[in-house]
Amino acid sequence: MPLPQDHDTLCRWSMFAVKYWLIDIHPHFSCICAVMLGMNMRRADFMEIVRVYVDHKDNSECNGPCDPDFNLKEWMR
Repeated sequence: MPLPQDHDTLCRWSMFAVKYWLIDIHPHFSCICAVMLGMNMRRADFMEIVRVYVDHKDNSECNGPCDPDFNLKEWMR
């Protein structure tokens, strides 16, 4: 399953993935937690979100994943 196309759902997934990555939880366990919370997140989805976050976290124009205006699709451009 690809990343969700709905902005609110994608933001929720992004906040979850970045939060778990920042507190150093293993990606496999993070995905198990995500599935238990109703997010059908694969490890590849988790890593894609984290890669985009890491690539753009120091960018002054970047909105963080906890920002209400966060848009992962814009980060991916």
